[in-house]
Amino acid sequence: MKILYVTHLSNLTGSNQSLLDMLSSLKKTDNELLVLIGKRGALEDKLKELGIRYVFIPYSTDIKEGNQLKNKLKTLKNRMAVGKIVELIRRENINIVHSNNQLVSVGSEAAYKAGVPYIVHAREMLSKEHNMEIISEKKARFYLRHASAAIYISDFIKNRFQPTAPRTRYKMLHDGMDTQKYLLPDRQLFAGDEITLLLAGRISPGKGQLEAIKALDILRGKTDLRFRLFIVGDSGTTKGNVEYRESLRRYTEEHSMDNVDFIGFTDLTELRSRIDIGLICSTDEALGRVTLESMLSGCITIGADTGATPELITEGETGYLYTPGSPESLADKILYAINNKDKAPYIVKNAREFVCAGFDPDNYAKAITHIYSVITKEK
Repeated sequence: MKILYVTHLSNLTGSNQSLLDMLSSLKKTDNELLVLIGKRGALEDKLKELGIRYVFIPYSTDIKEGNQLKNKLKTLKNRMAVGKIVELIRRENINIVHSNNQLVSVGSEAAYKAGVPYIVHAREMLSKEHNMEIISEKKARFYLRHASAAIYISDFIKNRFQPTAPRTRYKMLHDGMDTQKYLLPDRQLFAGDEITLLLAGRISPGKGQLEAIKALDILRGKTDLRFRLFIVGDSGTTKGNVEYRESLRRYTEEHSMDNVDFIGFTDLTELRSRIDIGLICSTDEALGRVTLESMLSGCITIGADTGATPELITEGETGYLYTPGSPESLADKILYAINNKDKAPYIVKNAREFVCAGFDPDNYAKAITHIYSVITKEK
C-alpha cells in the first residue's frame, strides 16, 4: 500500500515526534511511505536522516489566529495547496491519505476531492483553555464524518469527538513510542538538598503552569524542605499564551519565589536525570506523551485527575493523581510522595513496565497497518 502522511508542519514535538516513531516502525512493513510537509525545518532534516521519502508543498495549520486577515490568508494558502495535493495523490497513485493531526485539514480535503480513502488522526482537544481553536469547526466535523476511519489516541479524545461523527469507523489507539530513548538509569530519589520538580510542555493556561507554581508557594507554609521547579517550554506567539507566560513570571516575582526556573524547549534527558517529581497539570491532556516520558525517566509522576492522564497514571501504582484546579491538592500530593519515598522504587518500576508494554512502536505499527488493510480491501 502507498500511504501519504500529512504532517503538522515542521516541529519535532508532540504529534510529529509520535509520527517519526511510527514511521520508523512502519519502515519494517510492506507499506510504501510518502510524507507531506508544509514547512521546511527540523522535521525535514529528520526525515532525511531516517531515509524516508517526503514532498514539500506549502500549507498552513487550521489554528485560528487573533487576526482575521491572517485567517483569510491561511485559508487562501490552503486552498491553493489542496489542488497541488490532489495532483500529487493522482500522480503517485496514493492508496490512503493519513492526516496525522486534526490541526491540518488539507490532506483530508484533497483526499476527499480525489476520491481516495483517508484517515483522520485525532490528537488535540482544540480548546480555548489551550489557546488552540481552529478556523472552521464545521469543516473539521465534515471531514471527520466522511473519513474512512478515525484514530483516537485516548478514550478521552474518543469521547470528545466520536459523538460528532457516530457513523465513522474508529479505533482507539494509544501512540507507540521509542521507549528505550527515554529510559534513564535507576537513581535514588529525594536524596539531594532540594526536591526537584519538572513541568514540561507548551506555556499555556490549559497546561497548568500557574497551578504548579502556586503549589510550590503553598509548600513553603507546610514544610521546611527546599524545592526547585523547572518549567520547560515556550509560549509561541499566540497572544493569550504570551500574556500567560508573563503572568507566571510576575507571580514568582511578587511572591519572592527564586526557586522557579523557566527554560525554553530543550533536550530533557540530562535535566530529567536530576528530577525527583514530574508534574502533569494539564486540564484536558489528550494523551500525554510528556507523561509517558516522565514515567520512563525514573522519577515519580504526579498528574491532574482529568483528561487522559488517569488512563496512564494509576494512583499509588504508576504515580499519583491530584484534584485538578487545586494547588492545595497538588501540594499535598507532592508531600505525600516525599513522605512515602520508600514506595518510589516500586512505583518507578511499575510505571516503566506499563509504558514499555502498552506503547510498543512495533505493535502500534501493526495495528495501523491492519487499519490500512481493512480500508483498502473495502475500496
